[in-house]
Amino acid sequence: MGIKCKEVSDYFASYGVEKEKRLESIRNIIHDIVPDIKEKMWTKVPCFYIDRTTIVIRVFNDHINIFVDEVFQYKDELLEYKITPKGALQVFDNQVIPFETLSKIFRACFTSVY
Repeated sequence: MGIKCKEVSDYFASYGVEKEKRLESIRNIIHDIVPDIKEKMWTKVPCFYIDRTTIVIRVFNDHINIFVDEVFQYKDELLEYKITPKGALQVFDNQVIPFETLSKIFRACFTSVY
């Protein structure tokens, strides 16, 4: 598993225990799928990357945005979620995280890297 960045951990923790659990579960999926992923804080938000391929997570009071280009390929599996025009999957705090679909999206994201 890739090394987890302390700044990302601190950022997740700053949102409280429940939100931190949700964020860490997304982070763990990324690390499970891409064991040598790197992470850093970039423009004050967590980024997970290899070369130019990047996943960005932005946290808001009532939801989490996951920016990944491949999200549009899976829009039919994400009908109960909002996808912004800029390609952010919005997962509201009262919604179940779509782990299976996120796994597919993250795999597709890094297919070109492997």
